[in-house]
Amino acid sequence: MGIADLGVILARVVGNSDLDGYLATAPGALYAAVAFSMAAHGNVLFVLGAHRIRLLMMLLIMPPLAQIISTSKIRLNLFPSIRPDGILW
Repeated sequence: MGIADLGVILARVVGNSDLDGYLATAPGALYAAVAFSMAAHGNVLFVLGAHRIRLLMMLLIMPPLAQIISTSKIRLNLFPSIRPDGILW
């Protein structure tokens, strides 16, 4: 299930058009999504509100999550070509 599918589901739950749901859940490009919604005579407040909630959630959730990950004993090796001391193999 992709972002477009989630947008359509969100739009149908709250009673907006599928385009509004897609624009509300499209990643990034807040100003482009709002401008496109205005041009399409869509629900601009819904699109703007969904993006603002997403931004606020990132600002509130990501710093504590990064702190938890950085202090945990479990280390994810996302870059296997880099040794733990930071030197390339």
